[in-house]
Amino acid sequence: ITFRPTFSFPSSIYKTSFEVDLQSLDEEASIYYTLDGSEPNEISLLYSQPLEISQSTIITAKAYKAGLLPSRISIANYIFLENQTLPVVCLSTNPGYFFDSDTGIYVLGPNAEEEFPYYGANFWSDTEIPVNVQWIDIYGQLGFDQRLGVRIHGGSVSRTRPMRSLRLLADDEYGKGEIDYSLFSTKIQPSNKRFILRNSGSDYLKTMFRDGFIHNTLISHGLHVDAVCYNPVEVYLNSEFWGIHNAREKVDRYYIQSNFGVDDDNLDMLEEQDQIMEGDFIAFNAMEAQVLALDLSEESNFEIADSLFDMLNLADYFIAQTYINNLDWPYNNLKYWRERVIGAKWRYIIFDLDATLGGVSFAPVELNSLERALGSFGDDNRHIVIFRKFLENTNYRQYFINRYCDLMNTAFSAKEFSEVADRAAERIENVVPRHFNRWSPELNDWEYQVQIVKDYIEERPPFAVNQLQSFFQLETQADIHLNVYPPTAGKIDLNSITVKDFPFDGVYFQDIPITIGIVENPGFKFSHWETNRTDMDGSSAYNRQFNPENGDQITAIFTGNSTFSPFNIYPNPTSNAVTTEFVIDEKQEVAVFLVDLNGQTKHQLYYQTLYAGTHQITHVIPETLEGVFLLTLLTEDNRYSEKLVLVKEY
Repeated sequence: ITFRPTFSFPSSIYKTSFEVDLQSLDEEASIYYTLDGSEPNEISLLYSQPLEISQSTIITAKAYKAGLLPSRISIANYIFLENQTLPVVCLSTNPGYFFDSDTGIYVLGPNAEEEFPYYGANFWSDTEIPVNVQWIDIYGQLGFDQRLGVRIHGGSVSRTRPMRSLRLLADDEYGKGEIDYSLFSTKIQPSNKRFILRNSGSDYLKTMFRDGFIHNTLISHGLHVDAVCYNPVEVYLNSEFWGIHNAREKVDRYYIQSNFGVDDDNLDMLEEQDQIMEGDFIAFNAMEAQVLALDLSEESNFEIADSLFDMLNLADYFIAQTYINNLDWPYNNLKYWRERVIGAKWRYIIFDLDATLGGVSFAPVELNSLERALGSFGDDNRHIVIFRKFLENTNYRQYFINRYCDLMNTAFSAKEFSEVADRAAERIENVVPRHFNRWSPELNDWEYQVQIVKDYIEERPPFAVNQLQSFFQLETQADIHLNVYPPTAGKIDLNSITVKDFPFDGVYFQDIPITIGIVENPGFKFSHWETNRTDMDGSSAYNRQFNPENGDQITAIFTGNSTFSPFNIYPNPTSNAVTTEFVIDEKQEVAVFLVDLNGQTKHQLYYQTLYAGTHQITHVIPETLEGVFLLTLLTEDNRYSEKLVLVKEY
């Protein structure tokens, strides 16, 4: 067989033009090439001199020599980008495989129905075609170069978009059964069998990241849900820019294998209420019947049920779905699985969250998905009935309520959730203009769509906590404040979470007891609790359980040395507000003033008795003040001042 041609420049990202030379180790071999992705033959372009490359180009080359078999093809993708911010995925294939008017998998074809969703169209077929994939990382290095199979992926929304979702599949028939490359940073996965290049479904030409960033939130915060990795990429099809796609894990038996190490031939994987992906319903039906027949208010019976269904997974799954207001659930988008071994529990996989967080107008921020799912709407849904059964157990019901609060105060808090959304938007913002110009420039209201998500995140918490309170008929909400001193001395375990960043403010319920505990950092020793609660002030017990009261302030005091900055202010300059961050070592009165350069106090911003620990307080600046001032913090022991520049907005 003839040696494959080589290129003098590798597949990568380029900014300036260059000449590429094609060579073969076989002397007197003739090299033929194409520039459209199709496989060359002896009537293709004959290489004779270096090719000038000045724009995004794909070269597919093949060497021929008399007396030898033709070589395998070699492919080079040269992508011209001024500023690469995303991985680049280059797909190359015979254009007819995608776009032939009769057989192309990307087109309507001759048998499509006239009405949406155009059943009978070629893009509804599961036809698989060969494609070469080159993945170029954000540093311009070739991550992998492999021949895969590709199919159109998704349901009626995804398949009918002008830019369709694609399913990529490694298989021995294409040369290799695995992709030996880590496609995602959120999980340790050295290889993948399949992945999706997703068009964002119903979030297409909106934010393009809604589903993905929610999954990244679930994964990064360690929720007990089976979530799906997300990595936005630029796709090029035969060197033509094809827009932003979301690289995602494919939810199938190989997903279970790569995430849990389960033999993909030894599992039950089911969807909706009665559909089989792998295995059968025998075990599920039997376990469901067993759970529903038990009195789960009895702890011994609950332990039996807990051995059949993963209680932590169930709780987080229902919390996530109801908090983000997913209306495309629970009568749709349900997948669940268990390994076929003794002791294995059923777990639920969360996916397809495009229509959440304001993605559809009929799911406003005030929607009560908790009541909708667990109320009468769910009467005919076997999964809802099972979960309601578990909630009959007092301890589990209290766990669910506290876990809901724990996640609302951390992963789903306005601050943390919004920061993840900001990072997701920043990842793709440089590519968004080209994406819309490629597909629908007249629909480019991307920044507005991103703001819908951010507003939803900001406004959702009070609705969610009130709905939780109403559904479970809970008593008064309790705002609590946790802190540590010194700032780096340790952490506080709170119910199901470990609080690492202080000060921490959270909302819980007075009739649901909460648990706190101490985690000491190296070099520190817990001393006692400093708090306005008379039942535990001065206590040296490492763990405490109590019913919270509104306004609880609790600081864990440690012994040991710590280096920290006692006083910071930001932003500076500012026009309307400034945040002070400071540390105090014990309960005391704290005042914050604005002082002019003549030493005259112009305005008192704050006065309060605070407990030891780190404090972050935002102060509103009077509109009448402008110029340079000293922002002064006065405690019983110290006085700190920083120069603050106040500017007016015009």
